[in-house]
Amino acid sequence: MEMEIDSTVGYPEMPGFRCGTCYDFPVFNTLTRKVLQLREMPLVMMERSLTGYMGLNPREASLEAEKIYLEVKKHKGNFVFLWHNSTLFSEEFKPYRFIFEQIFNGFHA
Repeated sequence: MEMEIDSTVGYPEMPGFRCGTCYDFPVFNTLTRKVLQLREMPLVMMERSLTGYMGLNPREASLEAEKIYLEVKKHKGNFVFLWHNSTLFSEEFKPYRFIFEQIFNGFHA
């Protein structure tokens, strides 16, 4: 079985559009000069970017996540985010857990 989708292209230090887009696209092998049967769904945000690298408090992190989320939705793109399962229920990340819920509710709950 081959991989069909990859979402590893993103910025660890901050949310954003490392690929310049929030849409999936075919991956190109520069060595063989062929399009692969693999699609890239660019990673737009990771929880550790907000809490670790950027050092945002829960309110600031929520505002940053919402800003990125709304930008992606404005362009009808894919909001691909990584929230490590090891942090979801940890005590350290408990104050940030509501952001995970906001994302799943589209920031409208």
